[in-house]
Amino acid sequence: MSENAPFDIVCRILRPSGEQRHIRCRGAVNRDDTGTPVRVVGTVEDVTDRTRADNQLRHAYAQLQDVTRHAAAAEENERRRIAREIHDELGQLLTAMRFQLTSLKKQRGAHAARDQSRDRDSRLNDLLDLSDSMLNHVRHLSTSLRPAILDELGLIPAVQAHARQFDIRTGIACDVVVDPALTDRPFDEATSSSVFRIIQELLTNVLRHAQAMAVTVSFASEGTTLTVTVHDNGSGIEPEQERHHHSFGLKGISERAALLGGTFAIGPSPVEGTAATLRIPMSVLFPASLPHPPHQEDHENPVGR
Repeated sequence: MSENAPFDIVCRILRPSGEQRHIRCRGAVNRDDTGTPVRVVGTVEDVTDRTRADNQLRHAYAQLQDVTRHAAAAEENERRRIAREIHDELGQLLTAMRFQLTSLKKQRGAHAARDQSRDRDSRLNDLLDLSDSMLNHVRHLSTSLRPAILDELGLIPAVQAHARQFDIRTGIACDVVVDPALTDRPFDEATSSSVFRIIQELLTNVLRHAQAMAVTVSFASEGTTLTVTVHDNGSGIEPEQERHHHSFGLKGISERAALLGGTFAIGPSPVEGTAATLRIPMSVLFPASLPHPPHQEDHENPVGR
């Protein structure tokens, strides 16, 4: 009445039997020519079933987030385990094989016939080249599964190392710009893994679709928010892609961002190319303040539900 505006609220009521119900009240105050309130006109609707369904849906979504978060953590743990086994076990075997081959080459008999010696040298060199190639593949596979630097030094050094590899492998100049306020901050392990995977996917998209010559990954601290931007100078994103995000990669990035309580957006850059921006709360970067999935309780008077 004091604001002279219509109202729309949901309340809990208690029936004489003790049953609790939810009702939605909508209406407005009618006034005469002098502005004096003369009547209230409106409706009262029982929305108990709808409210229960909404609560069940929110609860189911929270459970789904828990399951997805657990699955993502399990995936990273399995990646770490496989990467360690590949690096430690298979890598050691290949190194031992190369050592034996080198030793065999050195110890070959000096009295061997020249033709036999050349043939043996050729085969040994082929085996050494093969072992070197296998070692390189093992290192690359191990790094792809779980970069050791991510566990040892943290997110930003891991991104810088990945950017250097991306630059060398693709010929696309890749720079990493870091806000000084973030340099010495120890990011949470789970958060670091998710952000690193998002950046990996975005750089892969640049390679596949952007036709870019340069890309910049920037980390910025904006109050209570960490902003990560991947900007390329390529051909730009199509409006259809920007609106619908049909790519499973982009959908996966959006879901990872949501699990961190953040947002993801991608679109044409005001300057050139495409800018993909991830924003997550600074609170999830520290182990002591990891958020739990939000549980939305019923409010006494939620407006406009």
